[in-house]
Amino acid sequence: MRTETAKSAFERLPTGTETILIVDDDNNVRALIRETLKMKGYHVLEAQFNSGALMASGRHRGIIHLMIADVMMPGINGRELGRRLELLRPDTKILYISGYPKEVLLDEKILEERSSFLQKPLSPETLLPKVREILDAIGSYHQSTDNENDEFVMNMLQSLLTRKKEFELSKEQTAKLESLLIEYEEARLACEAEFMVVELHIQTLAQDDQTPAAEIEAALRNSE
Repeated sequence: MRTETAKSAFERLPTGTETILIVDDDNNVRALIRETLKMKGYHVLEAQFNSGALMASGRHRGIIHLMIADVMMPGINGRELGRRLELLRPDTKILYISGYPKEVLLDEKILEERSSFLQKPLSPETLLPKVREILDAIGSYHQSTDNENDEFVMNMLQSLLTRKKEFELSKEQTAKLESLLIEYEEARLACEAEFMVVELHIQTLAQDDQTPAAEIEAALRNSE
């Protein structure tokens, strides 16, 4: 009966489909968070250390809605990791976790008052509502990305060419569309290659514990 009650209570906890990055050097804690989130429908990325978190962020081409990060880890602490991730992904929200009370972390100036925080040990009953609260505060507005805009243009051009008879396109019009499609694809690939080089440089800076945040910000401004 107690098992059934616990199962029923877990089923009533909030669900989601967003992408969440977990960063914690404790394998057991990371596994608990990962499995809890997956069981509730979330897409999960994970890393054991800060450098791995930035690499995971760089490899993931989609949105990362939330990062859950331990405050006290080897190398740069979780707050510094958060600052660097905010530079690379300003829309990603952050939930800090620690075995220390928030008051202690505030006194030591490791966290700010406005930081979202949960104290360990974590449980599904504390974790899932907090995650949902942070994600719901983001809102449902979605801004089209450059990749989505590129895909729309490519699909439109290809659709016109596929249905050229239906639209009664002349040979000249068809040739212009084909030429435009090739030029657009070449330009898109060139921009993508340039972006990858710049992104690799920024990721390298961000992973270096000695790189000042100002230098990362300057690299980001130069890439715009």
